[in-house]
Amino acid sequence: MIHKTLRRLFPRNIELAYSWMSQSNHAFNGLTPIRVVEREGLMGLYAIDFYLNEKCYS
Repeated sequence: MIHKTLRRLFPRNIELAYSWMSQSNHAFNGLTPIRVVEREGLMGLYAIDFYLNEKCYS
């Protein structure tokens, strides 16, 4: 689901859609989304999914 949302957020920038998970993000205190998942597990994955859905559908 995260991949699908990233493709919707960045339809003209496929490179960004694929690299977004490995870039630091202010919304996650400067951590990369991958690092958030490593630290928080499933709850981190849910947090990222929620964040992206808010950006995509708001």
